[in-house]
Amino acid sequence: MSNRSTAVRSALAFAGALFGVVPAPARTLVAREGDPVPYRIALPEEAEIETESGLLSARTEDLVVAVVATDMLEGEENPLPVSEPESRRILTSIIMGSDALLFALLDEELRRRKPEFEEVVRGIGMLGGQRAACVRGRVEERGVASWLDIHATVKDGILYMLAFTILGGDVAPHRPLLARIRESFVLPA
Repeated sequence: MSNRSTAVRSALAFAGALFGVVPAPARTLVAREGDPVPYRIALPEEAEIETESGLLSARTEDLVVAVVATDMLEGEENPLPVSEPESRRILTSIIMGSDALLFALLDEELRRRKPEFEEVVRGIGMLGGQRAACVRGRVEERGVASWLDIHATVKDGILYMLAFTILGGDVAPHRPLLARIRESFVLPA
């Protein structure tokens, strides 16, 4: 390690101690594959992983990461006089071309959970290289304060959602880890 990088780390540690901010240690991430809908994501190595029909969840002591991949056309009769791939392209184009429709999909999922958000921030971001509706805020569920960060996008007629729940609600030390996980999310080609 060079003297410069040692000096930079020392300066950051000093600044963190001075202002009461202690950087979280870097966590090792391990790649996971979605099933039955394919995608790839890197999750904390120590996470307890559960999978159930399109839902993958990873739980650590202070973080829950959930990925949902839902085929929006599964079980539906093709309403258009075009091929299934063309129907998927049209559906994706309509939803991704409208922020209101993209947020409607995310809001429908949130209605099922019924969280009481505080300090809500809504916006358009990126997930898996696609535009994504994003909702962040604080919630209290079962007497536990938490912070939620949820992203939703659509590709080829499949709805992909990535949700982070930080137990205890202090998001600042987790931001770098959340960014690494979100950036690792890869949709199928």
